[in-house]
Amino acid sequence: LRTAMPLLQRGTYLVKFALHGGKPQRRFMFLKDLSMNLGGGGKKGNVRQVPHLCWSSQPAQAATETLPLLHLLDVRIGSNDNFKKDRKSGRIMAPNSSGVVRESHCFTLIFNTRSVDLAAEQESDFQLWAGGMLAILKRNEELSA
Repeated sequence: LRTAMPLLQRGTYLVKFALHGGKPQRRFMFLKDLSMNLGGGGKKGNVRQVPHLCWSSQPAQAATETLPLLHLLDVRIGSNDNFKKDRKSGRIMAPNSSGVVRESHCFTLIFNTRSVDLAAEQESDFQLWAGGMLAILKRNEELSA
């Protein structure tokens, strides 16, 4: 995790699949430390910098959505019904140069408030992101034990 974090913070493009049949879109995914009230601590609370999953359309843009990694509950490898498949070929459709992504590059991040279905275009990106998120999940489980 120590070696993956700087790469995850630098970010990369992944294909994000929309809920309820929306079009999949390439999104720049990255990790960033953001302020979060962890509760307790009196009037002002217990505000700390904690890592968040963030995404935007372009690397230089502000994040359009963020989810605190402390709330990551599960990482599921593989596709599900939310990954839009071509009816004829059964391949997973994506807005990249080839128009498809491998099913083996799909994963879902399950947070306490929602899930995020993602696919990497390259094996190396899949290994980095899925492996990094699994390591963060393990760390979360250790912290809550």
